[in-house]
Amino acid sequence: MKGQQAVELLIGVASVIGIFALFYWIFFLQYAGYVKHENELEGIAVADYLSREIGVASRAGDGYSKQLFFPAKLPGASDYSLLVNNVSGSVDIELVFSEANVFYYSSRMYTRDVGGGLEYGASNGFYVNKSASVFLENHGGYVFVNQDRVV
Repeated sequence: MKGQQAVELLIGVASVIGIFALFYWIFFLQYAGYVKHENELEGIAVADYLSREIGVASRAGDGYSKQLFFPAKLPGASDYSLLVNNVSGSVDIELVFSEANVFYYSSRMYTRDVGGGLEYGASNGFYVNKSASVFLENHGGYVFVNQDRVV
């Protein structure tokens, strides 16, 4: 009789531990998804910010100039890149969380009349240097992203 009670107690304790482990695992998966989504929103905010500021510079007219700052790193991402894409008319951001986990987002621009320095050029636009300040300048309706200007 005592042997049967010990087995029943062991089964009961194992069941409680199993249910606890299952709930912990489910909670962990939901939390990890939430954190990843929050980190993606940070990247979306950076791309939307640059796109919005390019639109403001385009509409403001000749002589407009504004200094922008971008974070050197974004939360959760090992690296990120900003591309002003003149072909699609968007600001594209690429967040690298890991080698197999990369997030892409495109934010539409108000204008395609945007240029940057040749040293930052890409086949479809140019990359924005995120480690330093960037100046948006309007020269006769053309928005120039000046990444070499010193304050």
